[in-house]
Amino acid sequence: MSEQPAMPDLTAALLGVRMRVSGGLPWIATVSGLVVLGAEATGWRTSERGTIVFDLRPPGSWFDGLDGRWFRFREGRTWFFWDPTRLPQ
Repeated sequence: MSEQPAMPDLTAALLGVRMRVSGGLPWIATVSGLVVLGAEATGWRTSERGTIVFDLRPPGSWFDGLDGRWFRFREGRTWFFWDPTRLPQ
């Protein structure tokens, strides 16, 4: 995984709380909207360069329905927060 730019303090705090409460957050990587990697983010750390490096573990069973799925993103979108409860069946 590549390093990410530093997060704003409030974003980091809220993300940290969600990770602690849930034990890990679903994480997917896409190439042109195609899901190519799944993991669970369990934390992050700041590198010597001041960028964020996420700690990832293998995905849970939630990833089975996403592997190979296509998402349509708007141009230039880096982050996308997806609610799995709203997935069309």
